[in-house]
Amino acid sequence: MTFGEAFAAARAAGLPDFEYNGERYTTELEEVAPTKKELDYPGTDIPYKYRSLGDVEFRADIDPIISGVPPALLKYQDIEKKTGGDVGQLIKMILGEDDPNNPPGMFDDSGSTLGRYIPAEDERYYKKDNLGEPGVSYAFEPDQARNPFSFPTAEFDSNRLIETLVEELAHGGMRILENEGYDPIVGVGKRNELPIEEELMDQYQYRTREDTPEISIGTIGGRTNILPTVENAEVFANMLNRIDEQSLKELRKRGRVSTPFTRKEPEEESFFEKLIRTLGLGVFGGEEPKPALTRYAQGGIASIRKV
Repeated sequence: MTFGEAFAAARAAGLPDFEYNGERYTTELEEVAPTKKELDYPGTDIPYKYRSLGDVEFRADIDPIISGVPPALLKYQDIEKKTGGDVGQLIKMILGEDDPNNPPGMFDDSGSTLGRYIPAEDERYYKKDNLGEPGVSYAFEPDQARNPFSFPTAEFDSNRLIETLVEELAHGGMRILENEGYDPIVGVGKRNELPIEEELMDQYQYRTREDTPEISIGTIGGRTNILPTVENAEVFANMLNRIDEQSLKELRKRGRVSTPFTRKEPEEESFFEKLIRTLGLGVFGGEEPKPALTRYAQGGIASIRKV
């Protein structure tokens, strides 16, 4: 494991410090004195890292999911730049229909978590009559999902809310790729690109939830009526790999190098288990252990100061 991987793993685990090659290092982020340019962004007059740790904590909360979705990382980086780090300007987590951030007529207590990315004026799919603010990613959790006495009953699930938000950020990342001259979805007619994109975003959710790079054949077709076949799974896997590569390339162009790492070691298999699987003996014949999903830690901001 490299130093960057060890640092990223410790940060993701919420540890204050970690050991590497016999030495201990902090997981704190380096603070840089604000410049006049940083102070001139719309909103409060002090960059977020000198105002509050709220946005840093928010990033830590969403990192277990967003780290496996490069287009969402790309959009998040774009939001950080546009807001000077005050990401709450362009990211809205709405809890209940009466939340003041809930645009009138956009979300109601339908009983399920919903989300939406509103394209900006210079982005594809922009419409003047879109509900919500252009360039904002919304995730909505209805009241009845938080109220155990309502019907239908459902417990509040922060992971579900974050998954929804990350999906909407990834939609925003797709718009960035298009505007930067990439072609993230190929081999599909323009009229069919949005349904395919929705399916791709679902697959991102499944992959991060299950911590595997494999495409779940059983979930294909959830929104697009695409047949759940091995061939279609391969098509989606190739598309996701292409989008990942383009997103990481664009992040590098923007000075945000991403360090790949995994959150868990590959599953170990005994000789007997491997033999049984290889021979395919009845109910004991299973699949090969799934590889861990490659995730990405944002580089360029880490401090290497020793504790």
